[in-house]
Amino acid sequence: MNFLRHPIFLVLSLLFFVTGGCEEQIEVQDPENAPLEPGTAGYYYEQGINTSDLEEKLRLYNAGLDAVKSKKDTNFVALLEGKVYALQAMGDYERSEKWIKELIKAAEFQKDTYFLAMGYYRNYRVDLKRNDLEQAFKNAFIARQLNLSMGDTVSAARRSFDLAHVQIDMGDYPGSQESAAEALQYLNPQKDSIFISAAHNLIGLAYMDQGFNEDAIKEFRNALSFAARKRDSLTFLHNIAIAYKNQEKYDDAIEILEELASSKIPDTASKSRFIDNLAYTRWLRDSTERVDSLFFQALAMREQIKDTLGLNTNYSHLTHYFENKNKDQALKYARASLEMAEATSVVSEVSALKKLISLTKGKERENYVERYMFLHDSIDEANLKAKNYFAKIRLDEKKKQQEINTLEEINYKQALEAQKLENRNLLSSFLAIFIALSAAILFYFLKQRSKRERIKGIYLTERRISKRIHDELANDMYDLMSSMEQEASPETKDKLARIYYRTRDISRENSSIDTGAEYIDSLVAIISSLAGKARIILKGESSVNWQRLEEEKKIVIYRVLQELMVNMKKHSDAQFVAISFSTEGKWLHIDYKDNGKGCDGSLKNGNGLINVRNRISSVDGKIEIGSEKGKGFKVNMRIPV
Repeated sequence: MNFLRHPIFLVLSLLFFVTGGCEEQIEVQDPENAPLEPGTAGYYYEQGINTSDLEEKLRLYNAGLDAVKSKKDTNFVALLEGKVYALQAMGDYERSEKWIKELIKAAEFQKDTYFLAMGYYRNYRVDLKRNDLEQAFKNAFIARQLNLSMGDTVSAARRSFDLAHVQIDMGDYPGSQESAAEALQYLNPQKDSIFISAAHNLIGLAYMDQGFNEDAIKEFRNALSFAARKRDSLTFLHNIAIAYKNQEKYDDAIEILEELASSKIPDTASKSRFIDNLAYTRWLRDSTERVDSLFFQALAMREQIKDTLGLNTNYSHLTHYFENKNKDQALKYARASLEMAEATSVVSEVSALKKLISLTKGKERENYVERYMFLHDSIDEANLKAKNYFAKIRLDEKKKQQEINTLEEINYKQALEAQKLENRNLLSSFLAIFIALSAAILFYFLKQRSKRERIKGIYLTERRISKRIHDELANDMYDLMSSMEQEASPETKDKLARIYYRTRDISRENSSIDTGAEYIDSLVAIISSLAGKARIILKGESSVNWQRLEEEKKIVIYRVLQELMVNMKKHSDAQFVAISFSTEGKWLHIDYKDNGKGCDGSLKNGNGLINVRNRISSVDGKIEIGSEKGKGFKVNMRIPV
């Protein structure tokens, strides 16, 4: 999947992936409270934590591992993780693999979830170094699930951030936005500003690559507001300038790029990028302007530091610049761009081939066309695969956990049954179980029929109320407003109008629901109509076989999502709302998430959420509501199919 690594994202978004290199070590106190005497495993671990020299750190951890007397010693996993950290920080990813396996094995043996998660995270970094993005996603996802299982939301947010990076590199932009928004739910604005700014930047990059430049600019400005370092601020400003350039707002883009190009920044790569894009944008604004010197200045800087991706961009810009000025020069830089792209990414290679096709003739052009068609088809196929791959991994992991839970449940039932058989004879047990099952089936059947009738009764009552409000109260209000048109003051007419519209809204909220073939369209329509300023991300709604679902369950789902959207619009100030649908076995899963301000206990127990719980319960469904004030709102629902 290496060919999907788009240069703009490698240059801009990976800035935050390499923030700090490896995940920093977290000091672990000696778990056994043994005295930290020289020569003990705990002593060597503490000494390793306290030194910044990587070679010395590695030596101390090796000495600590030699001092471990039992694999039950909890210093063992801490020392293994420390050794892997040191190796990866030194760039020796290949040698770290062996010790990662040891770390995972030891953590599983000790049932240490924290170090097990760290093992999968270290595997993720190795996979990323190899450009094995599919495996990298899987390892980061497992690490994230382990972090969540132990309540470590900060680490879970960072892993969600890692998932977003992998997805954007593989071309799954909606998936990347969802993962980045998920990371924002768990991050603390005071403690995690670097990661918050990076997450907003990622969302902006995904928007920009899809052509939503205005939305991208908003996200880049959000990133800028959380920036804690100057180099990050400069990167976000640069991204804003590129979005302006894409909108053909060249003057706005040039104003930012000129300021960036003249700024004092520590790295040559950023400086050359700012100068190159300044030259290119000035030429786009005025094709007669001579910007050769700026292009060549950036080119020289990139050649000096051997910036492969940057050089490829430079060659591409120079090809466009000389295309109508000097065909030979344009062809020279197009060939240089192709040569550089072959060593970086197929996306860049396709772009270079496209330009060479327009600049060449004869057999050379035919060769370029043949290669272009092959790579273009490969990219389309890989993009399609990427969009389905991440969903498959999530589903596989959920199924694996479900199988574990099912196995535990089966074992428990078998033990219980064995105990019963010991206390009763076979015949009496059989008769008792038969009678009990028969009674349970009958009770369940009657209870379900009663529930269906009750749900339909509630729905019909809502419709009658809606009709009466509309036909009687709303119409009477309208007649009253009309009759008072000449006599009433403007203030009175405004009050009457507000009452009329509120009455009409109540009527609409309780109006009839189409549960037939048009059900999903009406469901999507009501969600969209209640979104307000929030951006809606819907996933999986078309994959559900809605015809399998009973009418009363469709009504419940419609009303519950309607209630959640109304609550979001009134209380949350959310910017993003994600609603996903999936079917697993006999259950329809509906997950609602927003990145709003969350709610406290009083709102959780309000009438709206009580209605939501009651409706789900009425169809034997299950619901989990999670929210912390300031950290978004989440509802997980399961409806039996």
